[in-house]
Amino acid sequence: MAIARLFTCRHGRYRSPRIHHLLLADTSVVSWRRVARLMRTAGLRAKAVPGERGKGGTHRIYQQHPNRIRTTRVQRTHRVWVGDISVPQQAA
Repeated sequence: MAIARLFTCRHGRYRSPRIHHLLLADTSVVSWRRVARLMRTAGLRAKAVPGERGKGGTHRIYQQHPNRIRTTRVQRTHRVWVGDISVPQQAA
């Protein structure tokens, strides 16, 4: 099966759109939906990309400045205006 061969050659990192693109380059006429279905039935799933980690300590910074708008009861439109006058943090 050409899909499994391409999948293993790419170390299991390519999903169905990239496999489909490689098959088109090999002059194979196949739709991307069929490639996705065949990969799903064969149990071929690409390895997940590691996600981004949040910056540590940001919760502590935002905890200092409570959101007072959430507790404000607005009676009519255009009565509450908000702005941001925060100063950029200096690198430690």
